Amino acid sequence: MNGVNVIKRILKKVLIVFVLFAVSLCYLIKRPTLTSEVRDKFDFGVEPSNLRQHVKYLSHEIKERSYQLNDGLKMASNYIESEFRKFHEDVSWQSYQVKGDTFQNIIASHGPNNAPI
Repeated sequence: MNGVNVIKRILKKVLIVFVLFAVSLCYLIKRPTLTSEVRDKFDFGVEPSNLRQHVKYLSHEIKERSYQLNDGLKMASNYIESEFRKFHEDVSWQSYQVKGDTFQNIIASHGPNNAPI
């Protein structure tokens, strides 16, 4: 292999690295970012301390809840509904029956009502 071929191979590799760097830089510059206005509008408070508080409330304050302990289920579902309503007014209930007992799911939406699915 002569010196010209070695230089061509090196230049080819340098060109590939440069192109990859340029494409990456363009992506980083042009990618959409959340402005503070958008971030504040959709700040859902997902922080470890907030999650810890929810888990603590549901596990320590309400404690036991099961199909046999319906009061605990109602307390937990009311708490979850009130937390969902802090972020969106479109919260509803879906009732269903199992062996003669009625249970409910909480259904909540995220984001604007007219947003595409």
